[in-house]
Amino acid sequence: MADQELSLINKVELRIALADSDQKFQSALDLYLCPLLMKLSSIHGAVRQEILKFIQHLIPRINSYREIKLPTLKLIQQAKNQTSNADASTVQLYSLLFASKGIDRLSVEEKRELLPEVIHGVHNFGDNGVAARLFHIFCKLLQGWKTPDRGTDDFKQLRQDLAIDTNDEKFLVDKIEKLFLLAPVINDDGVIPKGYTCPGLSSKDTAFLTYDAGVSYKNDDLSNAKKNIVSFIPLFHDENLVTLLLIGVCDSNDSVSNASASLYRKINIPYEDGKLIDHLISLFIGDKEIPRSPVKSPIQERFLSVMIDSKIATKSKHIPIITSLGLNASRYPKLKAATIQFIQAVAKNGGDAILAGGESAEYSVNVAAQLRNNLHAEGWPKLETTQGSNYANDIKHRQLQYEALGDILKKDFNLVKDISYIEFLLDSLIGDLPVLRTTIQEALSSLVVHLPNLSLESKNKLKKILIPILEQDNFSDEGMDAINAVRFVAIKYINAAFPFEDHEARYLNVLGTSAKNRSDVIEEAQKGLHPYWFNILQSSNTAEFKSTNELMGVGNKVKFPRFCDFVNKLVTEVDGARNSDSSALRHAMIPAVEFALHVLVTQAIGNKSTVVVQDQEWITRLEKGLEHDETVISSVKKELQNVEGLSNFLSILLDEFAVKDNYGKDIAVSDISSPIFGKLFLKLISLSPQTVVEKLSPQVPRLIAIVENAKVTREDTIQQAANSIGIIASHPINSNEDNLQLLQNIVAFLQGADTKQLNNHGRLLTLGFLTSRLFLRGRDILSNDDVQKVYGIIGESVSSTDSRLSGAAITATSQLAQFGGFGPDLTNPDVDVIKKQILESLKAKVKKLGEKSMIAWSLLSLSEVESDSKDFTIFEEVIYDTHTTKQVESLFTSGEAFSIIAAGWDSKFLQKQVDIQSDDLKFRAAPRKTRLDFILSKILQASSSTKPSLRKAGCIWLLSIVQYCGHLPIIEEKSGSIHVTFMKFLADRDELVQEAASRGLSMIYELGNADLKETLVKSLLRSFTESTSSAKLGAGTVSEDTELFEPGVLKTDDGSVSTYKDILNLASEVGDPSLVYKFMSLAKSSALWSSRKGIAFGLGSIMSKSSLDKLLFENSSLSNRLIPKLYRYRFDPNPSVARSMNDIWTTIVQDSSKTIDEYHEGILKELLTGMGNKEWRVREASTVALTDLLQALNKDKYQDRMEEIWTMGFRAIDDIKDSVRKAGGGLTRSLSQMLVNSIKVESGSSETNAKEVLSKLLPFLLGTKGIQSDAEDVRDFSLETILKLVKRGGKAIKPFIAELIDQFVLLMSTLEPQIINYLTLNADKYNLKHDDIDAKRLQSIGSSPMMNALERLIDLIDDDIIGDVVVRIQSTVKKSVGLPSKAAASRLFVTLVVRHLQLLKPYGEVLLNTCISQLNDRNTTVSSSFATAAGYVCRVCSVDVVAKYGEKIQASYFESEDEKSKIVAGVASEAVSKYSGDRFASVASAFLPVAFVAKNDANKEVAKNFESEWTENTSGNGAVKLYIHEICALVKQYITSPQFSVRQTSAKSIAEACNAIDGATGIGSSADELFEVLMNACQGRSWNGKEDVLQALVSLSSKSKPFVDSHPELLAKINKIVITEAKRRNKDYQKHAIVSLGEFASIYPSEELHDQVLEIFEPLLSDEYYESEDEDEDMEKDEHKTVNAKSSQKNLTREAQRMKALSSLVKSFQIYPDKTYHPELLEFTLKALEGTINSNVIIPTWRSQIAVDEGLSKIAEVLKGASNIDSNNVDLLIKTWEIIFKNNTKTEDVENVKIHTVRAGKALIGLKNENIKYKVVDALKALDAIEPSSVIKVEIGNALA
Repeated sequence: MADQELSLINKVELRIALADSDQKFQSALDLYLCPLLMKLSSIHGAVRQEILKFIQHLIPRINSYREIKLPTLKLIQQAKNQTSNADASTVQLYSLLFASKGIDRLSVEEKRELLPEVIHGVHNFGDNGVAARLFHIFCKLLQGWKTPDRGTDDFKQLRQDLAIDTNDEKFLVDKIEKLFLLAPVINDDGVIPKGYTCPGLSSKDTAFLTYDAGVSYKNDDLSNAKKNIVSFIPLFHDENLVTLLLIGVCDSNDSVSNASASLYRKINIPYEDGKLIDHLISLFIGDKEIPRSPVKSPIQERFLSVMIDSKIATKSKHIPIITSLGLNASRYPKLKAATIQFIQAVAKNGGDAILAGGESAEYSVNVAAQLRNNLHAEGWPKLETTQGSNYANDIKHRQLQYEALGDILKKDFNLVKDISYIEFLLDSLIGDLPVLRTTIQEALSSLVVHLPNLSLESKNKLKKILIPILEQDNFSDEGMDAINAVRFVAIKYINAAFPFEDHEARYLNVLGTSAKNRSDVIEEAQKGLHPYWFNILQSSNTAEFKSTNELMGVGNKVKFPRFCDFVNKLVTEVDGARNSDSSALRHAMIPAVEFALHVLVTQAIGNKSTVVVQDQEWITRLEKGLEHDETVISSVKKELQNVEGLSNFLSILLDEFAVKDNYGKDIAVSDISSPIFGKLFLKLISLSPQTVVEKLSPQVPRLIAIVENAKVTREDTIQQAANSIGIIASHPINSNEDNLQLLQNIVAFLQGADTKQLNNHGRLLTLGFLTSRLFLRGRDILSNDDVQKVYGIIGESVSSTDSRLSGAAITATSQLAQFGGFGPDLTNPDVDVIKKQILESLKAKVKKLGEKSMIAWSLLSLSEVESDSKDFTIFEEVIYDTHTTKQVESLFTSGEAFSIIAAGWDSKFLQKQVDIQSDDLKFRAAPRKTRLDFILSKILQASSSTKPSLRKAGCIWLLSIVQYCGHLPIIEEKSGSIHVTFMKFLADRDELVQEAASRGLSMIYELGNADLKETLVKSLLRSFTESTSSAKLGAGTVSEDTELFEPGVLKTDDGSVSTYKDILNLASEVGDPSLVYKFMSLAKSSALWSSRKGIAFGLGSIMSKSSLDKLLFENSSLSNRLIPKLYRYRFDPNPSVARSMNDIWTTIVQDSSKTIDEYHEGILKELLTGMGNKEWRVREASTVALTDLLQALNKDKYQDRMEEIWTMGFRAIDDIKDSVRKAGGGLTRSLSQMLVNSIKVESGSSETNAKEVLSKLLPFLLGTKGIQSDAEDVRDFSLETILKLVKRGGKAIKPFIAELIDQFVLLMSTLEPQIINYLTLNADKYNLKHDDIDAKRLQSIGSSPMMNALERLIDLIDDDIIGDVVVRIQSTVKKSVGLPSKAAASRLFVTLVVRHLQLLKPYGEVLLNTCISQLNDRNTTVSSSFATAAGYVCRVCSVDVVAKYGEKIQASYFESEDEKSKIVAGVASEAVSKYSGDRFASVASAFLPVAFVAKNDANKEVAKNFESEWTENTSGNGAVKLYIHEICALVKQYITSPQFSVRQTSAKSIAEACNAIDGATGIGSSADELFEVLMNACQGRSWNGKEDVLQALVSLSSKSKPFVDSHPELLAKINKIVITEAKRRNKDYQKHAIVSLGEFASIYPSEELHDQVLEIFEPLLSDEYYESEDEDEDMEKDEHKTVNAKSSQKNLTREAQRMKALSSLVKSFQIYPDKTYHPELLEFTLKALEGTINSNVIIPTWRSQIAVDEGLSKIAEVLKGASNIDSNNVDLLIKTWEIIFKNNTKTEDVENVKIHTVRAGKALIGLKNENIKYKVVDALKALDAIEPSSVIKVEIGNALA
């Protein structure tokens, strides 16, 4: 058996060896190489050895024959098809060895064809040698490879042709990745190394690429391989390319890296693909088991760029290794920076890597420690830059490390517990570079979320760290920024870590308010002292997801520290601060004492309901409440009776107030002087029990020192000191003697002092306060003499010109009068006199609106008994006259004065002035019982005045009376009148008056009983709803017609509106009109709160809020009615109404989102109903409110009402009112955006839900209420919405694509502006062309949003819906009316074909027929568009269908009588060639012959497209030969067409065809056919262009002379035709025909033909030929003699015609085959030459002279072939020469004419006739003798030689 195999092998080897040529050798290899290699699997060793020997000899021979090709495909197939065993592997390896050699000999195209065979199934070979060699072959096949651009049709086709299997693709990508990681082998010994490794590759990997593949890569080889591969890899899918491209980007070869980077930017990165991330991590960290080292650092950095954005990567178990490798990459800083970013990503997204079982994972501990160590290593606490380092990079790197450390700490609470990292970062913040502070500060700030969870021990430790940062202000200017930065963080930490009740933390906040700190530090510290902001800070300090209200701390109440704890802490710190000049407390004492007071007041209030609410205005509420609110004041009084720490606090205040102690030593801590210390001291002692005051008696001297130092002390401080002296010194603990001595000392000083001394007023104030308090306490210690002295000093000082002294005297007067110092109990004539003096002085000051004077004046009225007069008393009148003022504060003061005059000590205003808390006080003023009634009546009367100033004053006075005297019976009795009066003021144009009236109404309502309240409500209701005169009389003057605002203020067309009417409407709609009083109180407050005195009235609104809250809580029915309506009113078009309603809403609704969610059904119903209301304000408010509501609600809450919402939205945008339309636009835009978002399946929306939404809303939007609505705005918006849906709808919109395409196309015409239609119809009026307009229309359609949407819809088409889409498009085309719709439909066909070529193939014929049906459209633009579309559609049609289409185009061109159809036929034909090239190539014979013919159409517009088609698809005249039979057939068919233009075109075409064919070989078998067609074309009369046909016939005769000669009958026919055509009487035609005649006669000369030539040319060359022309010209007989006539157009035209005829005549003269000639023709020709230069009708020019010379030369040349020249002819030749010579050799003749004449002579000499020669030579010699031109002499010499 082995012998047989060996014998067979030897025979085969012999045949191969005997192959003696390349071709034979190649054939032998093709036949035998594969079978021979198969023998390597033989079971016989000898056979295998023989084959191996043969291979050794064969390889060198193959190498030497470079041109032969190996059977590469067979070899590859053989290798792949072997079964896997040891023997087969040898066959495979050697087969692939030869295949590899064969590839080098293939062309690029052959390699491309071979590639699919190599790729297919390559993954099945695993990692063995076969796979290695196949991969190497794959790489070699890519040499010169070019991949088309992604997304193009060519690219898609190539990918489809290759059809790479998924597993094969993954295999190839894996190996390419390894090839890209491979380092080139550096050795020159040719040995392929085995076992070496590279970064990222194991030894097995490198062996696969090199040793197993039998290849050793050097630098250039590897670079070339990579370059080839990188051109191929775009064909792989994105998900497989990520790792490969990341490696490629880092390649050292620019071509590879740039191409990789470019492709990487285009692909989608699947960041959450677990396999990809695991693969990247594996390459990044390497594998010790294989082993395989990590990839290079640049590649690691690239990998990290992907892993940073991957959540999967941040949860990997290998994170510690990744970060360790990255942070230790000191040689590649970019990797280190990327690692830090990765650490940040891990901190953000990682789970187990950071925390394990609630404890710190080893990773986070190590990374945090390593980051801290790195920072230390770089220099700490300040970065130390080294020489040569990049400063910017160093800074950026350090920033990243701080950020990463912050992120790790933020994620891992356990690392924060011991505070060490916080301490490290705080030290860094102080010590590191300024540029890094922001980063460090952010890292520290991110840890705030952990601080509340610290243990108590850690918190205390933190506090100890923070205290030194805040307690000293001894920093330099240079360190100020650093200290402020760390203090800001410290304050944030304090606010976050410690509760508000922590007194030490609050003290640290106080230090943070130090005036030396930066503003942001102070602001943050103040937040820690304000319960509202502190609550928000702590509530929002969470990493958990919480509602807005939870984050805002809604419902939380901050617990304050105990007053005693804070004061004790303050006492301790004050003592320490006294010994330290740098203590921060020195600049923070004011906030310290203020906060202590706030703590005291809050502690006193407890849980009581008061005006002090923990909101933004908490401090204002507290301070004003302490001044005005009875509940707050009484609570504080009660608290002060037994509160701990009060004495210490008062001591601190007094030290800061007095500054010095009793020994004159400075004791104050604060470096800032402020009246706040005295103010608080006075306020507290005025509210404190007498036991507290008693203890302060020893401090009176310090207070007196303040007064006596009035020169340098603030005025308010002096008054505070004086007041305090009055309270303390008057206490019974101080003896009468001491007080008397004090008073006498003051009096003595004042009596003896200079009136100009600055400190007089302080003593005067002390005199007033002390004396009055003694009176109050009932201690009448002054003698009459003392009284006279005291009062005398005060009385004298009131009228002083010194304002300070006068002011002090007035204050003293007020204090004495208030507590009975001026009577009525005191009966002293001297005092009465002084009082009168004081009253005189005060009266003038009151008229000047002095506020102190007004109060003093009113208090002095209490010294007199109550008047019963029906007129104003002097006191009342003076106050009443102050109504003229425009100062609001003065009006409030006069209101207070009226309350004192009217009610005396019953006035709450006066009661609040008592500053001694004792039961033994004596109020000595005269009582008031009846005067209030009188004064109230006068005020009510003033309130109805027509004088604006009096009405305003009346309103404020009335408010003051109700505020301060509302508890008195008379007010309740007159509540009805007061109520009516306040209602009148609601209509006032002054905002303050409106608010005062609003507050007054609420106050009067709250004062009444149930019956009164009901009456008041009805009265208010009538005032707004009834407009009869009786109602106005009974209930005020406000009606619907009342103008409440200046015209134009609200800028509405419907008149002004009233805020209060809307408030009443709201209350009425809810069903509880009484709510209006509570609403009014809540709705307006700004003007009152901004007034210094008016704030006392605004505070009451808080109480209305609490009562309304309770009412809503208890009455759910009321809530259900109120909330929906109030929600709508918040969006009222009137800003004032909206603002007021918003005030009400924010006041009574704590959790807005929760409330809206709870009442959403009622609100939605209210708003949808309101959008249909007859009042535009309601419609607009409802529309805006609905927009807001939909943003706040989850879409599930209103999904079932979407159609109703859309309906009302469209109704709004079509509203008659412009503002409603604008609101509707906002609503519908919002709806549109929500709709678009709800169907974004790719963004996470439910596909089912999206389809459900679209199924409901798309029909609506496409229906009569949407896009087909009569309202233009509705149509436009519906369209806009649908376009958005299409753009972003994705998969969800797929079921609706067919319907949408149909609607969009039909809408194109509907939505086109009407002006376009008008222009189209009236184009002629505006000198416009219809085609130009249509072109612009077509252009606009292509760039329209609708077209873009259509293209987007087409992109979404797939197998499931393509059938429906095609059917719908057919229907759409039939229904389309108007150019825009039809043009859009045609574009639709094009887009469909381009984007869904494969899907459309079953529907090609249907679509083509649809296009063909539109080719006859009346509008050329439309028909041309469909013609173009049909060209595209042919791509998806069968060859037969396209051929039939070509026949229809042919018929359309040849058989249509109108030009339009012919033009469209041209467009259609060219479109097929342009856009369906492959199909066109298959049926070119159906199109190109027609194009060839039609391109000769006389109408250039028709011919243009056909000519372009022919030019682009043929390569010159060769194509004519290719299609000559088809062209002839067409011409035959249509040469007899009834249409002259078709006949003409056909004839021209066949003429061009004949001219295009070269020689008889080109014509071949077509000669008969061509002659027949041409001769037929020459039949009949002459026509424009027929000369070309005749010329073609002659030309064809010339080219086919052998053929014609062999067909005498054909020659006869041609002869006849040529003669007949030359005899035509049409001169224009005849001049062309004689040219053909001359040419034909020159080719086929005969005596008979020459006879005809003579006959034809005789008349043509005679002068009579032009006589008919002369008859038509008014030409002078001698015109030809003039110079102008010679150059005239007429002469030049005749000359040209004559020359053309002469040339044809000369050409026709030829020698017959028997060497004879036609003598008469010669004679005629010579005479014609003579006549040309001696004509009577033509003045010859140099052109004629040259033509004659050339004619004579040609005749001479022809005669050379004659056997004999007749003597007569010789004489005639001589004669002609002499005439020509004489005429052409004149001196004035041009040189060129003479040259041609000499050459003609030379030709005559050549006839070798002696006579002729003699004459010619003689003439030339004579010319030579006289001719100066050397050129001519040379020519003569040549002729005579």
